[in-house]
Amino acid sequence: MINTSKIHLDFLKQSEAKRSILPSHISLFTAMVICCQKQGQKSPFRITRRELMSLSAIRSFSTYHKCLRELVNQGLIDYNPSYNTITASQISFNSVAPK
Repeated sequence: MINTSKIHLDFLKQSEAKRSILPSHISLFTAMVICCQKQGQKSPFRITRRELMSLSAIRSFSTYHKCLRELVNQGLIDYNPSYNTITASQISFNSVAPK
């Protein structure tokens, strides 16, 4: 069981220092935390694009994929996509301790 409150708080503290983290990134990360909490705070957890876009209020597919890719590139999350419409993709949080 992971501590999603600490992960979320550390991410928000880190976002203050990084200009590359935009409100859309914060919204998407927060949606991931909510999904993780709904699934019992286990890691990795499963997500669907539809649910994350709805929770984060991101309407554009390109913005969603851009933010997701940038969170992966910054080392904040690990993303294992599922190319099957039945099976959801997997996400796990990396340590995001503030610097």
